[in-house]
Amino acid sequence: FILATTDPKKIPVTILSRCLQFHLKRILPEQIAQHLQHICKTENITHDISALEKISQAADGSMRDALSLLDQAIAYGHGEVKHDDVYAMLGSMAQDDLLPLVSALAAQNGNLVFEHIQRLAEHAPDYQQVLETLISLFHQIAVAQCVPSATRNNEKISAVANSISAADIQLYYQIALLARRDLDLSPGPLQGFEMAMLRMLALKPV
Repeated sequence: FILATTDPKKIPVTILSRCLQFHLKRILPEQIAQHLQHICKTENITHDISALEKISQAADGSMRDALSLLDQAIAYGHGEVKHDDVYAMLGSMAQDDLLPLVSALAAQNGNLVFEHIQRLAEHAPDYQQVLETLISLFHQIAVAQCVPSATRNNEKISAVANSISAADIQLYYQIALLARRDLDLSPGPLQGFEMAMLRMLALKPV
């Protein structure tokens, strides 16, 4: 018998003790996106590459979860897998949507930062997802600053990387990580997100 599970702790100990366990590696997002694109082409489903990439990231290494999300996206988009539909379905923001916010942080312009936050709030996003996207964006900026050869050619990322110090990005990354962890402890997700932005404006590397 072959048992497949993402949570072996739920298997009774009497069964688990008689099993030989193999821990499978997570599938890379690029591989998942390629397979989803193959499915869409085979089934003649209109799709955006960026939408499939977002689904592959949300699947977190699981092809099963990716296929489930793809089914949901097709239903949500009435037979199409479009960029805006997938981001709306997942309650997340694209990195390009958050670049103006990061630019405002780099300029230390609090008024502009809160203008961008208000625009984000109009879409009622999942702020956990927004923080995850922001963390990923900070990572890309840090790599662009420290190891430019390891980044894909992205003019927008490079422009932001040149406008902010490497020390600030490291601090922003850490603040965003802590904010994501503590978001459920705040009175409301928007307030928790705003407080994270205020920390980025108020705190400086020492």
